[in-house]
Amino acid sequence: MSTLPGQPDDTYTMKNLASGKCLGVPSKAKNAVVGEQTCNYNGDATGAMDQWVWEIIQTPAGNGWRVRNLWSGLCLLGQNGATNVTVTQYSCALYGDQQWEVSLQP
Repeated sequence: MSTLPGQPDDTYTMKNLASGKCLGVPSKAKNAVVGEQTCNYNGDATGAMDQWVWEIIQTPAGNGWRVRNLWSGLCLLGQNGATNVTVTQYSCALYGDQQWEVSLQP
């Protein structure tokens, strides 16, 4: 994860080191599948670059983090806490499947 120039300190892009692609969303719709996309850092006044920008928000209880997309305003959702599920975006709330552990690697 890295902080983008001109973005608040708690916003990040997440890039897969193997593919070189960024974690992004294709639309602002609830339940849109989150996946890898070609990174575009040439944002314009429409906010197009924000679909690759994520905000990390600590839960009120302090026991996890929600990951919110700046463009859609929706949070990552790993449905039902299952393994190997498709990650989507959904309205940010205190759902257990919207709580993530976040650690920064050097």
